[in-house]
Parts: sequence; C-alpha cells; structure tokens
Amino acid sequence: MRPAPAVPTASATARGLVLLSALAGAGACGLADRTDEVALPPRRELPVAVTGPAVPGGTCPAGMVPVPAVAPRFCIDAYEASRAGTQLRSVVGVEPLVGLSFDAAMALCAATPALDNAGHPHGDKRIALTTEWEDALDGQPGPGGQPYPYGNTWTPGACNVPDTPDGTANAHLLPTGARPDCVSPFGVFDLLGNAWEWTDSGVRIDIGGWMANARRQ
Repeated sequence: MRPAPAVPTASATARGLVLLSALAGAGACGLADRTDEVALPPRRELPVAVTGPAVPGGTCPAGMVPVPAVAPRFCIDAYEASRAGTQLRSVVGVEPLVGLSFDAAMALCAATPALDNAGHPHGDKRIALTTEWEDALDGQPGPGGQPYPYGNTWTPGACNVPDTPDGTANAHLLPTGARPDCVSPFGVFDLLGNAWEWTDSGVRIDIGGWMANARRQ
C-alpha cells in the first residue's frame, strides 16, 4: 500500500526507461496508468525509462541509473522528465513537465534517444512498465522491497506529498530533486509525490472490438 502520493492534476508526466538489451538498437515505447493509482487522477510528473543492453562500457545513458545496481536489467531516468524542445530530459533543479495525456507522453518518450555521456545515441526511450517502476522505487527487483523509496518507515517531509490530514501541506509542484531524501536505493528521485507518473501496465483493451461484439449481442 503506497501512501497518498502527489497533488493531482489534469494529466501526468513520464519517466524514461531503456532496456539494457535495447541500448544497442531501437527501444520500444509504451504507456499506461499505474496500477496502484488507477482510480486516482494522474500525477504531475513525466517519467521516461529505457531498458536494454548497456551502452559501451556497461553503463547507463546520461541522466539514467541502473536497476538493479549490479547486473542491471534496465536503466531509468534519475529525475522526473522536463522538456528540451521536442524531447525529454532528466536533470535536477527544473520544474517537471506536466499536463500530458497518455498518448502525448508516449510520443515524447519515443522521440527521446538514450544518449551516452559523449552524446552518442544508443536506442530510444520508452515509458517504464509498472513492475519496472515499482522495482526502481522499492529497491528490490521482483516481489518484496521497502514500502517507501527511502526506507521502511514513513518520514514526514521526506517527499513532496500532503502530510496533513486535510492534504493541504506541500500541495504544490517542486523542482526535480528538491527533496534530497526522497530517493530510492537505486538513486531515482521523486518516485513518491511531486508529480503523477504514467507507466505501462501491459494491459491493452480493444474498445472498438468490444463495442462491435456488444452490438452483435
């Protein structure tokens, strides 16, 4: 059970992810609502993640961190996404890009290449799967892990979430990384609070087919 995370807004942001196996070629782009927030308004952040083989030298692209730290399965943006022209970036101290629909976040993610520290492309970013996002938060690939990015005990003020019973405290968007204690064991900031984030649940629904079948019945 996650605590009440961020102040809701009309649409969400996205955090980029790259599979270490995809860094040698092109990545895939997918996006969906977080399973643990499906009944809530989307958050105000924009995460982007990349997964695939590591770039030359076995490291993650610039602005990303490996999950897990040893023998990583994917790299994920360290910070909530902000905008740089027609692409996304992962940097500290800027306001996260918010107000994005699912489709808009997916398109921006697909348009953002994963670059090494020399600026060379190594594939494209995509939205993280819900399971990947949760692994980046709880510090444990697969089941288990800690309930909060920073540990097992709730710490008031560690992350930008409403800490008061009426939800009025910290009810505003902060720059990326503004709460230095709100960081996961893998070095990912603001996974709890600040802005809502899109992830890919892996669920796809054919609405047109469902309606056609309903009409036949």
